[in-house]
Amino acid sequence: MPSLKDISASLLLAGHAAISNLPDNVFNVPLTRIMNLEYYGMEFEVGNPPQRSFLKIDTGSPTIGFISPRSNMCLRPEAPCDPLGSYDNLTSSTAVVAFPGSYPNYNDGLLDGGRGIFVNDTLRFVGVSVDDFCFGSTDSFNLAVRLSQSNPFAGIMGLNALCFTGPQCDVYPTLVQQLSDRDILKTRAFSIYLGPDEPDATGHLLLGGVDEAKRDGPAFTQKLDSPWEVEYSSFALDKGGEKTVWDIEPGTTVSWDTGAAYFGLPTAVFNAVATVLELPANVTSMKDPYEVDCKHRDIVDTILEVGFPGNGTIKIPVGRLVTTLESGKCVTYALNGIGGSGETDIATNFGTPFLRSVYATYNLDTLELTYSQVKYTDEEHIVAIPAASEKS
Repeated sequence: MPSLKDISASLLLAGHAAISNLPDNVFNVPLTRIMNLEYYGMEFEVGNPPQRSFLKIDTGSPTIGFISPRSNMCLRPEAPCDPLGSYDNLTSSTAVVAFPGSYPNYNDGLLDGGRGIFVNDTLRFVGVSVDDFCFGSTDSFNLAVRLSQSNPFAGIMGLNALCFTGPQCDVYPTLVQQLSDRDILKTRAFSIYLGPDEPDATGHLLLGGVDEAKRDGPAFTQKLDSPWEVEYSSFALDKGGEKTVWDIEPGTTVSWDTGAAYFGLPTAVFNAVATVLELPANVTSMKDPYEVDCKHRDIVDTILEVGFPGNGTIKIPVGRLVTTLESGKCVTYALNGIGGSGETDIATNFGTPFLRSVYATYNLDTLELTYSQVKYTDEEHIVAIPAASEKS
């Protein structure tokens, strides 16, 4: 298992490249595979003296939560916080409890039930250094909840937003919102490239910008009712030109969620994919992936197509739905709904197995999602996303 030091060293050159030759107010954050390759991590230095810690990027959550080394998670015998780092506000000379009158007041909103306090402290990443940045320090977890991968374990870097004050979504202290409030970002928008499904692949979180070199074919834009629920219209499985189509009821939406390792499919679609992957009949699972033969990673002639309003389509060779874990075992995170044997007519989550085939730009200023088929390339053509007031 790679240590935090090993991961940090592997990202050093990527980090130098990420902060060079960029438009003003655009920041290129390297993303590395973490937590048994299930998720994607963003590296920070927090507090003074700096403490290194990786957080899992999550477009399905709005909160920022570092893990306290005194939490019941970090104190487990297997020391799950050691590889990816933690943050101790008591050892930082610049840490201040943000809302002392309402302690404890931080809740990560996830199944792990993480709770703690809000802290103001210095936050650093890819050349950005911000004092008095507000984030959560997680002191306790509901360890009765079975986590799909708890060793190693990372805190949460939410890229979603809470919109309880209306469509402007500008009150809750997310990463993007706080950077925008300080004019570090000129637009509350970002793009995500996860890269190919390889253990050493490095993706990027491009704050304030778009890498047009990562787009393959036309880009489509959809208005969103809320971040980041996206309407979709169909699934199709193309087996060498023989296509089966499943239409979805208009108005059906699903989350595009980097914080989910699974791709929750309608039962009929899952059954068709399961047949291609030679899974046993009536397989059942609860959030665990299904083990499959690694030879299925080579499937390129059977394509799962996901359709969206306005003729947008993302095509995923079924081989891309098979991933290799650190153990060398191959699994698929294409699941029936959230796992199990129950019937579902809709998708439950478009997680990383879907998003690896997409180049997506999320824009809170306009409440729009712009997406295209991804192009896996080291080439870059990075441009700034214009503020809503600059668009004609």
